[in-house]
Amino acid sequence: MYNFKRLYSVFIVLFLCVIIGGLVFYSKNTYGQSSQMSIPDIPPQLSSILNVVSHPDDIDSACSNLGIPARLMNFNLATPVDLTNYNMGECIHIPIAITTREGGRTSLYYLPQGEEVLAGIYVNSDGYAKRYVKRLTGMGTPASEGDVYQERWVNYDESYTFYIGSGELDIINLSEGKGKVVLEPYTESPIQINKTQVWILWSCINVTQE
Repeated sequence: MYNFKRLYSVFIVLFLCVIIGGLVFYSKNTYGQSSQMSIPDIPPQLSSILNVVSHPDDIDSACSNLGIPARLMNFNLATPVDLTNYNMGECIHIPIAITTREGGRTSLYYLPQGEEVLAGIYVNSDGYAKRYVKRLTGMGTPASEGDVYQERWVNYDESYTFYIGSGELDIINLSEGKGKVVLEPYTESPIQINKTQVWILWSCINVTQE
């Protein structure tokens, strides 16, 4: 009886280890690329900033001079985005504010052809990814039906690309600045899945459904 209980206990422990290990593996592969989405515990540029500042008023100009300027973000317009199929897990999209002030950006509808902007960032529990949008075709402003846009999502230091693709703009309601782009991945994109991006408020808000 004693041996049976001991074997049973060992079996339970091994079973739990397998379950826990499987959950960890699933989590890393489902929400994976965690090493790619993650950010350093200490910002890499911290030492460079400390070398050139002596007062809080110096921080903003120092960051600009080091190529890491502050950006204006409107977290009140953040939206949840499920990017599990893109190995980025459950994210929140925080848009860069559409404004002429420094640190903001142009509406995607008013981008000149060939210009790319940082439209927002995708944030999860590991870190964040930058979302760049570029207008490939079309000369007029605002953009017209059928103009082509490209999106690319990269990690914090832009050393890794999560996704890159392009698609035509489908204008849903011009008076609300609402449109849709179905992105088709390029061959070099790590993930080969189409992605529907819906823009609201002249591309300030990013959602996945009309």
